[in-house]
Amino acid sequence: MKQSNSSKKAIAKFVALSLLIIFSFNTTHAQLSPKWTSFSIKMQNKNIVTLSWSVDQQKDNKDYTIQRSNDLKNWDVIGQIENKSEGSTAAYSFTDKNLSEGMNYYRIQQRDSKGNISYSVLKVFDNNSHSLAFEA
Repeated sequence: MKQSNSSKKAIAKFVALSLLIIFSFNTTHAQLSPKWTSFSIKMQNKNIVTLSWSVDQQKDNKDYTIQRSNDLKNWDVIGQIENKSEGSTAAYSFTDKNLSEGMNYYRIQQRDSKGNISYSVLKVFDNNSHSLAFEA
C-alpha cells in the first residue's frame, strides 16, 4: 500500500507538533522548580565544612542530594535531605566532616516527584589553604 504525499505531510506535521508539545512541557516544568536563591560553604574546624543553601518555588520537590568530587569527573553522594516545605522558600544545611586533601568540589542535586533533576552552582573548597576557591 502506497501512501500519498498528503498523507506523508500530515504524519510529518503530527510528529513535529507532538515533539513541540513535549519539549514545551518539559522545558516549562524544568524552569518552575526550584529557584536556587543561595549556596555557601563555611569552614567550621579543620576538615569540617557546612554547606548551606536556600530555594524558592519547590513545586513537587522530593529531595536534595549532596555530592562531592575531587576531580570533577567522579561524584560521591555524601548526604541526602528530604524536602522541608511545598511551594515556598526553605533553607537547608549539611555538614561535611570528611573532606579530602586539596580541592573539594560540591554540588547539590535537586529531584522532584516526577524524577526531574536540577543542580546548584558548583562550589569549591581548597582544604590545603582552608578557603573557598571559586564557584562556577
